[in-house]
Amino acid sequence: MLMDILEAVAEVLADTIGEARKGERKDRDGFAEGRVVVFEGCVTGARPYCRATPEYLHASSTALAISPLRGHTAQARYLPSGMELVEVRKRRADDPKTIEKHWTVMECREGEHRVLIGCTSGNMRHVRRALGFAAA
Repeated sequence: MLMDILEAVAEVLADTIGEARKGERKDRDGFAEGRVVVFEGCVTGARPYCRATPEYLHASSTALAISPLRGHTAQARYLPSGMELVEVRKRRADDPKTIEKHWTVMECREGEHRVLIGCTSGNMRHVRRALGFAAA
């Protein structure tokens, strides 16, 4: 009985991991072909960046936008391309709570304003490229 349960759990986990990897591969290939990749993330800092909830980042090889909806870029706000990269790091305790604990944070400056962009480490490469920073 226990072996049957363990086999069923292992099968579900294998399917889930396989689907996640397939999705990552599809995003990576689509991004390389010039398509927009959409993933959960957030941008915080001085207005107009500050939002109280996580949103969706829409990254292409030339621009990064943020939107409250996954599929609609009509409401997306584009981030300026002239930001200066300060560092890419793990989330710290003093970062805004809208940045999930397991996300990676890109800290940038736009003039005198600090801007934080949070998303999973796997999607951070899309953010870097969209803003014109060399991939790590």
